[in-house]
Amino acid sequence: LMLWGGAFGFTLQVYCDFSAYSDMAVGIGRAFNIKLPENFRNPYLARSITEFWQRWHISLSTWLRDYLYIPLGGSRKGPGRTYFNLLITMFLGGLWHGAALTYVVWGGLHGLLLAAERFFRIGTDMHDENRGGLIGVVRGIMTVSLHAAGLVIFRAADLPTAWHYLARMMTAWEIHGDERLAIAWIGALVLLCTGQFLIERHRIDRPCWIELPAFAQGIALAAILYMTAWFQADKVAFIYFQF
Repeated sequence: LMLWGGAFGFTLQVYCDFSAYSDMAVGIGRAFNIKLPENFRNPYLARSITEFWQRWHISLSTWLRDYLYIPLGGSRKGPGRTYFNLLITMFLGGLWHGAALTYVVWGGLHGLLLAAERFFRIGTDMHDENRGGLIGVVRGIMTVSLHAAGLVIFRAADLPTAWHYLARMMTAWEIHGDERLAIAWIGALVLLCTGQFLIERHRIDRPCWIELPAFAQGIALAAILYMTAWFQADKVAFIYFQF
């Protein structure tokens, strides 16, 4: 369980890190009357890897689609060519992160998953009838788990380390008393997904901040300033800047 907790913890860390400074860029742009596009759209509510890439790092996925996938022929030249185009696009998307085998394999894995979903017609429609209910929940858990497993490869120092970690994830299911941190990471991810679900379900948008009473805004800002000062001593660079 500790290994899964570590994988889900890194999944949560990457999202909070990357989504946060993307939102900061959007907010700073708005301050100068520049409207930047949204870069993350509740990605952990995705019910498939196809839908995941419609919600995750939208600026990159859109660029890959417009400048690689479509020029290669997209889905216009038959199923076989479509699968190849998906594979080569994600392969190059992995290489874009860095000249390391881990990134290449990570991109290739996502390409294979996208091609498989296309072949089996899974998750190609964000409004399909299997998005809700228990089936939708299971699909969502599988999607996040596949993403987390992929990030193990993405984060690992080399491929042997990644394979060893993944193999242990599949076999080491013992629960020990010292695995409270793993449970906490998994619980935090569940809370994040729940919050995103409520936001999307009830169509809550960021402008709702403006509708809050002045005292609530003041309390929230004071809390943010307090946390900023508290964690200032432990400065950590944005994770995604490393790639």
